[in-house]
Amino acid sequence: MSMRAMVVVGTTLVMAGSASAQSSVKDRVFQAILDAGGWSSMADDNGGRERISSETLSEVIAEFQAAKKRAEELTCGTSPQAASCPEAVASLKDATDALGELNLAISVAEWGIHWSGSFPADPDGHDWAGPPDIKEGKHLMSYAIGGIGLAHLDVGKAQDFLRETSRRLPEAEGDLRQFQRAFRYDPVRAKGGLCSERKDVVIMNDLSGAPFLHGAVKYGGTSYCRRFNPNKLLEAKDWQTFRNWARMSLRDREMQRWVVEYWLSNVWRPTLARMGDKADITEAFVVSRIWNTSNGAAIRALENAAGHQDVKRRIRLELASYGHTRRHGLMQRMGVAFDHIAKEKVPGTR
Repeated sequence: MSMRAMVVVGTTLVMAGSASAQSSVKDRVFQAILDAGGWSSMADDNGGRERISSETLSEVIAEFQAAKKRAEELTCGTSPQAASCPEAVASLKDATDALGELNLAISVAEWGIHWSGSFPADPDGHDWAGPPDIKEGKHLMSYAIGGIGLAHLDVGKAQDFLRETSRRLPEAEGDLRQFQRAFRYDPVRAKGGLCSERKDVVIMNDLSGAPFLHGAVKYGGTSYCRRFNPNKLLEAKDWQTFRNWARMSLRDREMQRWVVEYWLSNVWRPTLARMGDKADITEAFVVSRIWNTSNGAAIRALENAAGHQDVKRRIRLELASYGHTRRHGLMQRMGVAFDHIAKEKVPGTR
């Protein structure tokens, strides 16, 4: 049975977007992600081994299936059930966004799953483990390697994050203005001392003198430096300034929410919109991960699978189009977990 990213209400297609303020599935998943990621107002970029509980997945999948069934059963317009339609549609939007949050953590950030009871084989072959440290995967407090936050925001997305940081923390505006014109994460990092001929020049205290506690201080190597700082420039103060405000911003709970919502708005929902009203949710998990890299890559992947009805074959073709083979097993974790839990709850169904 196809999982649909839109619901039909009368003759109107309603996109699975943000839920009403009264909906709670998305909020519960957000809190579960904060808990699994060890976030606190004093956290630093030293995460690793994050895993989401299978109970959280089961709850969201059950909510999604119930909301989808309810919305599809209703005939809106002049029917007696019409008054229930807005509530049913809002519930489906909420549950769909909650699945998107889980996909961000599991397929994009490469977190694992902690299973209780029976569980399927891990398509990545690592017993559903999370990333070992900050040099792999993505983390709630990411700022010292790879990008910003759980989605590893970079380039224009990072600029949006820094603008939002300046809006919330006006005292940061002057320091961050230089990064809001044209920002690329790795060149700033590579010039921070990692690629300098001088030794031990990476500044490991923030602007107030408090220590940065992140690892991966020198992680990069010759090829990294050749690519992002071929002239071995040293701009250690810029790297210190960026880390100061990125860490401070990521220690704010509402900025963590902003990062997740930003990803839903810029990756998850556009993926569903592009795939259309008959999108299979397990395919959407994979395509949204590709979209996270590039919307152009996601569109090419969908075109590569066009004309094929079998979902598993479509996913294979989309992965082949994407490349990045190291990620393929991780990208399929969410779909495998969804299928396992859905069949366990209601045998013979998806």
